[in-house]
Amino acid sequence: MRKSTAASHPVGRRQFLTLSAAGLAAAGLPRAVRAQGKRSGELVAGLSERMLTLDPANHYSISATSVHRHMFDPLVDVTNDSKFVPALAESWRAVNNTTWRFTLRKGVLHQLRELLLAELARWLQAEQ
Repeated sequence: MRKSTAASHPVGRRQFLTLSAAGLAAAGLPRAVRAQGKRSGELVAGLSERMLTLDPANHYSISATSVHRHMFDPLVDVTNDSKFVPALAESWRAVNNTTWRFTLRKGVLHQLRELLLAELARWLQAEQ
């Protein structure tokens, strides 16, 4: 009977590299994450800094802006070439130097599934 030792079955450089590459490729394959098994209704976001507020009118960080863009729609949006385009407001105009009048799109729902009416928008603005 022969004894098997590491020296009797040397692994060549090419075979080692091939096996290493196969192992790394297998480790990088997507697989199910076990921690996401149950739905809790909780939203988890990875941010680069601590978010201090969910108030869209009172934030000053890039992380907060990123989260707010996923939670709230603006009245007016800005394109990459710095042009204003309609979002919740279908049109807008300056009434005077300090007042703007927005015409809201019809059929827009508030987060509570209520129709977004001008009165509700005014109430929300007054709360801030």
